Amino acid sequence: MFSLSFLALVLSNFSIGGITADKPASAAEELTGSTQDTTNLAQRIRRFEDGLLQPNVIKGQPPAKMKLADRMKAYKTPGASIAVINNYKIEWARGYGVRDTETNEPVNLDTLFQAASISKPVTTMAVLRLVQQGKLNLDEDVNKKLVSWKVPENEFTRDKKVTIRGILTHTAGFDVFFYDGTPVGELAPTPLQLLKGVERVVATVDRKVYDDYVGQYQLEISPDYAVAISVEASKLMMEIKQPVGRIKAELLPESKTRFFRTDVDVQVTFVKDERGKVTELIVHQQGAEYRAKRIE
Repeated sequence: MFSLSFLALVLSNFSIGGITADKPASAAEELTGSTQDTTNLAQRIRRFEDGLLQPNVIKGQPPAKMKLADRMKAYKTPGASIAVINNYKIEWARGYGVRDTETNEPVNLDTLFQAASISKPVTTMAVLRLVQQGKLNLDEDVNKKLVSWKVPENEFTRDKKVTIRGILTHTAGFDVFFYDGTPVGELAPTPLQLLKGVERVVATVDRKVYDDYVGQYQLEISPDYAVAISVEASKLMMEIKQPVGRIKAELLPESKTRFFRTDVDVQVTFVKDERGKVTELIVHQQGAEYRAKRIE
């Protein structure tokens, strides 16, 4: 069984293509010390790569182990980046697979991935360090420390205040929605804007761009669900076809490729290939992504 002080594993699914080799397409690791140290580290890395455990282990039976490369194939994950922190320093890091299945450009230590929930234990460790230093109290009302923004008072906070302990254990009553991040080239919101809620700004987009998106899209989750994109009176319209009926609404532009609806919290991103042709769209809703291939 593989054990480490802290393991950071980031997976990215850029396309439907699979991994073509059992060995990493690129790898780099920090190997310091004696030859014996180097050998021991290489063995630990190999134990990790070949020793992933299944979600459920049967009592009395040896745990079945899986290879990282096989799991990447099974989940159709072209590229992965792994960094292991041991004794407060990066012990080793590697890139596996490719970042683009069309160019076969390998994942390396400079490949960027969405940090996502890996940021939570890092933040928690920093918070607990401040608690250890006596600068924060886990059970104190957070509004006593907040300055530029405070948790709004409501019927629930009258009897029980929001505390750091509650926030870190997901018991403070906050919604935990997925954060898509900020597209490359766009201005990232400030922490204060995220707390207050960023008002969406309708971008100025040439309506001729809308013609590129018109068509039928098949959602991958089920053949019973499809999306039709059309232009009506210079407005980009999205119609979702599902077994219980159809829903039609306008899409407003945030950029040339990203749009949003005003009736529900839904965003749509149109994906183009290297020739500039729209090949699919991605529906973002409540932390989930639903891909739809263009079929006509």
